[in-house]
Amino acid sequence: MKVTDYCLGDRSGMIDALGAAVADEHVEVSTTVRLNGQARTVKRLLQPGRMNKVYVDGDELTDSDFSDWILRELSWPNLRIPKGLNPATASELTPLSFRSLLRHFYRNEESWTSFANKEQEFIRRGVVGIFLGFARTRYDTKDFAVAQAKRRLAEAQAVEREVQDSSLQAVTAISERLSIRVARTIDQVVAARGEVMTQLDRVRLRRQELTAEINAILQGDASSRTTAGYDVSLTSTYEGVSQRLQKAVNEVVGLEQLFSEHAHSAQAVASEVTRMERLVKSVEIFDALPVRLCPACEQRVDPHRDHGQDACYVCFQAVDDDQRRRRANVEIRSLKSEIADLEDVIAHTAIDLDAARTRVAAVRSWVPPGRAGEIHSTVPAGSVST
Repeated sequence: MKVTDYCLGDRSGMIDALGAAVADEHVEVSTTVRLNGQARTVKRLLQPGRMNKVYVDGDELTDSDFSDWILRELSWPNLRIPKGLNPATASELTPLSFRSLLRHFYRNEESWTSFANKEQEFIRRGVVGIFLGFARTRYDTKDFAVAQAKRRLAEAQAVEREVQDSSLQAVTAISERLSIRVARTIDQVVAARGEVMTQLDRVRLRRQELTAEINAILQGDASSRTTAGYDVSLTSTYEGVSQRLQKAVNEVVGLEQLFSEHAHSAQAVASEVTRMERLVKSVEIFDALPVRLCPACEQRVDPHRDHGQDACYVCFQAVDDDQRRRRANVEIRSLKSEIADLEDVIAHTAIDLDAARTRVAAVRSWVPPGRAGEIHSTVPAGSVST
C-alpha cells in the first residue's frame, strides 16, 4: 500500500514514504492500475534528480502533470478553488489535486485526529463537493473574480490618487516659479497659458528693442535711437561683466553637481558598511541553525553524526569559523577608509563652492540696479543656489 501510495504522486521524501530499508535496496518501485478497463504501469525512480518524477507507461510526468493526467483519465473535475473559506477574501486560486481527493478515501494516518489537523477546511469542502457532484456549480470562481476585480480597482484608484497628488505638486511648483495662479482644471490651465504667453510677448518686445538699440550703436546713429546721456563705452563694460558672471555661475553649478555626487557616493558607501556589519552579526545567528537536508541528494542529514571537531558534518571538510568574519571586517575597514577620503573631498568641495558663490555675489554687486536685469537675462534661471 505504501508503494502504491508513493507511485500515485506522493511528494514526500522516499525515506519518509517507503522507509530507509526500501530506499537503500531498490532503484525503482512500480504498480499497475486499471483505468477505464486499461492497465497502466506507474513507476517512481529512487535516484537523485528523478525522485520528483512519475513515469506512466514510460512517459515522464511531474507531480502536477500526473495529477492532471489521472483526473482526466478518471473523468473527475480538475478545478481551481479559492484559497480560503470566503471566495471574496481569498488571495488566489489553488488547484484541487488528485492527492487531495486520494487522501479522503485512503488514509495513511494513525487516527482521524492526527489526519484532520493537517487538512485545510477549504480543501475538505472542495473534496466533499466533488464526491457529491456539485463542485463544478459551487466553484465557478465568479465571486473570486469579482473580488479580484474590486481589489484591482482599489489599487488603480490608489495609483490615480497618487498620480493626481504628484501632478498637483509639480504644477504648483511650476506655477509658483512662474508667479502665476495654480492651475487645477482645464480652464485654469488655459488661463495660465494665456498669462505665460503675455509675459513671453513682453520679453520678445524687450529683446527687439535691445536689438534695435545695439544696431543703432553699431551704425553710429545712437543719438536718434537711444535715450539722452547714453554712454557707448558701457556696452563693452557690461559685456565683460556679463561674461565674468556667466563663468562664475557655471563654476558654481559644476561645484554643486560635484558636491552632490560626492555626498551620494559617501551615503552609498556608508550603507554598504551598515550592510556588512549586519552580515557579520547574522553569521553568528545562522551558524546556530543546523542543516538537516543534503542540498545535493536531498537526503536527511544528522547534525550529530561522527565528524571531526573542526570539520563540516555535511561534507567533512575543514572549517575555519573566523574566515567569513575576517573577510567582512577587512571589507568594512576598506569601506570606512573610502568614506574618510570622500569626507575629505566633500569638505574641500564645500570650501570651493562657498568661494565660488562669493565671487558670483561680488560680480553681481558691480552691476547697477537699472541694468542688472539685462545682464542677468543671459544667466539660466535657477542655475545658482544661494
